[in-house]
Amino acid sequence: YLPELRFKQLPVEEDHDLSVFSIIQSRHFAYPLKPHQDLIKTDPIAFITGSMTHLEDDEKVALQLVVRRYASRKAVKIYNQLLGKGKTKIDGKLRYRILEYAWVWVPALVVGLLLQSWQIGAAVALILWVPSLFARKEEKELTQLETDLYAEVAAKLGQPLLQTDIRFAVHSADRTGKLVNDFVSSLEPLNTPGFQYLKLRKARFGARLRNYRSRLFTSRLSSVFPFNSSVLSTSELAALFHFPHGIIKTEGIVRSHSRTLPAPVSMRSGGEFDITIGMNKHHGTETPIGLTQAERERHMFVVGGTGSGKTTMLKYQIIQDIRNGKGLAIVDPHGDLAEELLEYIPEERKEDLIYLNPDDLDHPIGVNLLELPEGLTGNDLLREKDRVTESVISVMRKIFSEDDSGGHRIEYILRNTIQTALTLDKATLFTIFRLLNDGKFAKDAIKNLEDKDLRDFWKNELGKAGSMQKVKMAAGITAKIGRFLFSASARAMLEQEKSTINFDEILDGKILICNFSKGRLGEDTSMLFGVTVLAKLQLAALKRSEKKQADRKSFYLYVDEFQNFATLSFTQMLSEARKYKVFLT
Repeated sequence: YLPELRFKQLPVEEDHDLSVFSIIQSRHFAYPLKPHQDLIKTDPIAFITGSMTHLEDDEKVALQLVVRRYASRKAVKIYNQLLGKGKTKIDGKLRYRILEYAWVWVPALVVGLLLQSWQIGAAVALILWVPSLFARKEEKELTQLETDLYAEVAAKLGQPLLQTDIRFAVHSADRTGKLVNDFVSSLEPLNTPGFQYLKLRKARFGARLRNYRSRLFTSRLSSVFPFNSSVLSTSELAALFHFPHGIIKTEGIVRSHSRTLPAPVSMRSGGEFDITIGMNKHHGTETPIGLTQAERERHMFVVGGTGSGKTTMLKYQIIQDIRNGKGLAIVDPHGDLAEELLEYIPEERKEDLIYLNPDDLDHPIGVNLLELPEGLTGNDLLREKDRVTESVISVMRKIFSEDDSGGHRIEYILRNTIQTALTLDKATLFTIFRLLNDGKFAKDAIKNLEDKDLRDFWKNELGKAGSMQKVKMAAGITAKIGRFLFSASARAMLEQEKSTINFDEILDGKILICNFSKGRLGEDTSMLFGVTVLAKLQLAALKRSEKKQADRKSFYLYVDEFQNFATLSFTQMLSEARKYKVFLT
């Protein structure tokens, strides 16, 4: 009993060069093969699989057992005689009769030939045979070997019998004979010496019946000729074929080192899933596995080794969300998933699709981190500037190296520089670089500053520092931003003064697919784009606090290698997912 057994059905290829051989019993089917109790120490499967594993290139072997129920009056008669008398003649009855009455027919034959009269020979035979009918015959005692044999015969015939076609198929250029002989030799542990063994049936009419035998093999049909079949008991069939267990050490056997588990009771009891992520197959029962809306609101983290199917599972979830009309964003640092998903966008949702591919320099999409919404004044403008400042700082903090010294000082300078840049028209990420690297540009910008604290920063702190000291103070920021000036894709996307996509609208039900392939963009640039998009989504999510809870649509964010993109402020926002209705996978 193997409850954790799993089957993998392989396609059958029609091979006209396949040689098919039949294996049959050597004597009457009532004679048993070796009892399965005697096979515990020497499992025949080890020998059978061992003979089938050492193959050369382009060689194939296959063992086929075609089984059907067998019913025979002869088997019942033999079994009843064994139960009644303890013995019986199983096969060769005519031969035994001829030998038993040789003293009758031999003299009669000699007399008939000498006198050239069959009537006289028949009369002599009759005279000799009739007295034997009244003679008392002594029962011959059975030897211990015969007693044991008849007991084993009775044990076999007392089980259900199965007509079994044992076929061995070989495809080999020049080793067919060797492979067949090796297989037949591997069956020797099943043999009962002197009484029963499995042998190779010699093929008659070889070339003419070759296609017929191959057709029976590929169609898995029983032979119409009984002499091509064997009759086995259930225990004999189990000894011939059973699944390898732990002690079988044959090379090349594919083993599964995991077991299936039943689906949790909560999933088997039913319920409405928002998405289905797979199918649980356990002991022949299939149970869909999925996540409800409430479960998705607690986020999802997928863990697994390379090639374990994480991306495939995410792809399956994303496709369901797309077809269900959900709003979602995908950040893919490899590019393959993003390109594959384009094929699954239904016609009715193509208007909702935004495909962000920075490598497409002919059609660049603009994303300005320092962009402020139009029409804001007073306190609303101040709040938005604070949000943008924190967002940009979180982006820069993510791309700063861990070994950067003076991190707090760098952040202080960066914060003042961002606030200054936000007072300028058409400011972008690279405006920060110009303020710290171009003295004339910074001087012109400072003239119009109304904020006293910002003026003091530029005049009293940076203004009083020497040239070399200024370089050291700003080096951490200019080095990080300046390297992206030499990236064509970064400049094309981040230097645009106005964003060409609206992240507020994206959160209201659009589809954003980001192809940030490291192989095309470079690892640092890919990270910058990923962090930038997450920062813009964060700003859009924070604005949702101005909407009523009922008006906030659920939005699903899929990020591969999330740990490389997530900023501290973004992860803090996700802890309040129910409030902003942005759910991460």
